[in-house]
Amino acid sequence: MAGPGSQVEIFCSLAEEELQEILQNAQRRQERQFENIEVSKVYVTPANAMTSMYRLKELPLESYDQCFILADASSGVDRADEQTVAMVLQMQSILQDRDPEKEFQPMVEICTRTAEEQLSGIGIQNMINTTLLVSKAMAMVTISNINHGVLSDLLSADGNNMDIMDLTDYLAEGEELPKVLTFAEASAIVSRGAQQVLIGWSADGDFEVNPKSKLTPRAWTAEDRLVVIKDV
Repeated sequence: MAGPGSQVEIFCSLAEEELQEILQNAQRRQERQFENIEVSKVYVTPANAMTSMYRLKELPLESYDQCFILADASSGVDRADEQTVAMVLQMQSILQDRDPEKEFQPMVEICTRTAEEQLSGIGIQNMINTTLLVSKAMAMVTISNINHGVLSDLLSADGNNMDIMDLTDYLAEGEELPKVLTFAEASAIVSRGAQQVLIGWSADGDFEVNPKSKLTPRAWTAEDRLVVIKDV
């Protein structure tokens, strides 16, 4: 999900006409239209030059709020991860030269544990192994058919969505933000929202899902956030 006025720049090896057709077909399949997102620019690069420094330097990396790097597994998962890691290294180096103060933490799609270890070694924290997700989902459904319904509801376009929320969104008018909070108390506050469930919260600059201790109080500030599942 993205807010109104969001602009996206795409760096890929597809012709722009082919890319636009893919985006249009995706919207038709979901029976939805992009309203908040506009593709403002497309950087078309030959497939064998995706990791080239001079090509990546065309990107205004320092201006991006978020950066997503997707794996191209058309030539195999190992080749996909090699390209992904090389791109991240190049982009990290470019941004370091342009703006050393700006943190580079893209969301990176990986296919193997090796890529996870390599990216962790250079400080990248946001990674998602889609291959592993598929195998885990298949295993869950094999164990119990009930899981199929749960996963379908969570992952479908018209089911449930995860969102990052501010605790004040659930407080009554005039109610002050608590200075100390337990996970159980936060869950009770979130339950005031229709069809919403608390599953995690921010903790020391990161997010913690399903914390083990639900009754241990912790300090809460205006910068802290909640992770919730919403019925859409």
